[in-house]
Amino acid sequence: MSEENGFGADVEANIAGQQIRVRNVKSLNTLATVATLIICICGFAIGYQMFDAHAKDTKETTNAVVAALKDLTKVHRENGKEQVKEQRTLRCVMGSEQKDRRRAEDDCERNFR
Repeated sequence: MSEENGFGADVEANIAGQQIRVRNVKSLNTLATVATLIICICGFAIGYQMFDAHAKDTKETTNAVVAALKDLTKVHRENGKEQVKEQRTLRCVMGSEQKDRRRAEDDCERNFR
């Protein structure tokens, strides 16, 4: 695994089928730095996986919200047309004289259908 020479040690490691060789390791600091680098790379990889999963979930949620808003808009438009007809009929009836309102109501409804 390691060979001692006059200045430091040569370190070889076989991790997940990959052979790693580091020459002339003079202190424990160098090993700690390499270990920290490996831990950071693993941390970034895990963070990326989490971010990617969050992005996919957000996209699905956004699509669901857009579909719901489209449905609400469609219902509102359909109901809005009916409300406009009723308001026009009411204005027409209110514009007629009080004694003629029963007959005017039928006429106004026919006009705005």
